[in-house]
Amino acid sequence: MFKEITIGRLRRVALLLAFAGSLGACAGGLITEAPALHVAIAGGESEAQLIRQLEAQGYNDVRVTEFRPNNVDRHPELMHAFRSADDEDAQVTPVHVGWNGTAVKDGRTFDVYVTQASVR
Repeated sequence: MFKEITIGRLRRVALLLAFAGSLGACAGGLITEAPALHVAIAGGESEAQLIRQLEAQGYNDVRVTEFRPNNVDRHPELMHAFRSADDEDAQVTPVHVGWNGTAVKDGRTFDVYVTQASVR
């Protein structure tokens, strides 16, 4: 009635469960399916300037932050975001290369990535 469970079979089951768990972690982790918006900067721009630039391009609900996503805070733009170019802190906080927050256009949320503009 019951099959004898061997150590080898238990290891295979454990590996399968670990693999399935890692797939679930990726789905809920730092991997996102939001479309990416890449913004090239020359250097020295503030978060306020980034907000103004995105709003001039038709984006709204812009949320930029100096913090990067991590395992503890996967969406820092929800709690620690600059939402207005008039924010005094946003005016003195520099943007950084990489992910800076999110912006909405035509009902779609975009992840905002800043790249260093090439100088020619």
